[in-house]
Amino acid sequence: MDREQLAAQLAHLGIRVEGRLHAPAMTCEQASALVGELPGLRVKNLFLKESRGQRLLLVVADEQTPVNLAALAERLGTRRLSFASPERLRRHLGVEPGAVTLLALVNDGAHQVELVLERRVWEAPLVQCHPLINTETWVLEQRDLRILLGAWERVPTLLTLP
Repeated sequence: MDREQLAAQLAHLGIRVEGRLHAPAMTCEQASALVGELPGLRVKNLFLKESRGQRLLLVVADEQTPVNLAALAERLGTRRLSFASPERLRRHLGVEPGAVTLLALVNDGAHQVELVLERRVWEAPLVQCHPLINTETWVLEQRDLRILLGAWERVPTLLTLP
């Protein structure tokens, strides 16, 4: 699915998004500088794999939250975690590095990627997301995020991170 198809799916679900076009953002720091005063919680998205490569996770946290992979693995009851390869990212979420987003779960129809949300993300009134590309940022209302995850039959694991 691409950005236009995603926008159409959200519209079909009655979800309105507002956002901002910007230059490509490869890091949280670049995205923050490019989106300026766009409302909503800015997040970081980590596409991770278990050391054996069988378990895949998309971790979405407040961009200010430090994420310790060893501590996260322990909390999730899994072996060592590391970043998944760009090839795996493309295969499972259909996006390029720098465009990782919880909206990419639309491309994981087989539900092979587990969604882990920092509790702050789940409770934020507004959340910023890339729409499958890193040259735009959308703002989703929490109510709409929950509608979308329900439509995709996704139940996130909620964690309080330090």
